[in-house]
Amino acid sequence: MNAIVTITSPNYIVGTKVLFQSFLNHNPSCDCDLLVVHDGLSKNYQKELKTLFPVKFIQVSNELKQAVKQIAINLPHYKNRTARFWSIESFNMASYESVLFLDSDILIRGSLDQLFSTSASFSACPDRSFQNSLGRDRTTFLRVESDNSLGRNVFDRVFNSGVFLINNTKIKSNTYHALIASLQVDVLEPVTTGHTDQFLLNKHFCNDVNWLVPQYNWLLKETVPSKASNEALIWHYLRHPKPWILRPIFNQRIRLKSGSSFIKEWHYTYREVLIQELLKQFKSKTFIRFIYSKLLV
Repeated sequence: MNAIVTITSPNYIVGTKVLFQSFLNHNPSCDCDLLVVHDGLSKNYQKELKTLFPVKFIQVSNELKQAVKQIAINLPHYKNRTARFWSIESFNMASYESVLFLDSDILIRGSLDQLFSTSASFSACPDRSFQNSLGRDRTTFLRVESDNSLGRNVFDRVFNSGVFLINNTKIKSNTYHALIASLQVDVLEPVTTGHTDQFLLNKHFCNDVNWLVPQYNWLLKETVPSKASNEALIWHYLRHPKPWILRPIFNQRIRLKSGSSFIKEWHYTYREVLIQELLKQFKSKTFIRFIYSKLLV
């Protein structure tokens, strides 16, 4: 049995719905549990997700929460980014053969069957720094020229932590506790890029990464689709505002500016979610959001 894992919060709940809807659209026969990692997500939000999908909820462990709490106390600039560390909870799910972690600002566009056949212990896709022929400093995580003369001071290649695959039959059994132990003030204080879990995961797996092709985590930065982006199986909406923040997109349409093809495709799936919600229980708010979304594309 495998698992799809994501993190959600009230601000990302709509993204989570579209993530699961798009996954099920393209992977209807996948034998996977859908897991949502959270910290005190309200019963109403949990009900919204359970009405639509066969999800299971995983409360962040006290061990991880306490470690992150100490970071936030000693390094206040991490206070509003603590939820980003919840991805570490994915390594505490040993009952599953494989665990695929996906950020909630992701759209699945094809079958992931081949991905689940990967036998490596840990797999991920390169981030933008590598795509731009850059590495990252091992202490500050700043982008730097990949130079062999710098040796162990530089990550020659780093991965984006929005998509990663854990093979529990191969990965070390103490990985979860080792990652929590790495949540130290002296480790995170020098990081100047704003990265959280991505820095820690790269630090831990720097010598043990199975590099996936970018099509499994296409980091959207272009405004016009390319052949490569059209062939990608996963689109990752890194930029702000996120696709579910409707007003900025609506204002753009009022000014008669053409909408992004990436946003349009996300909204096609979003409307499927809204229709399901309307059919299951008519709510005026859902209907308004459906009309609002319909006007965008």
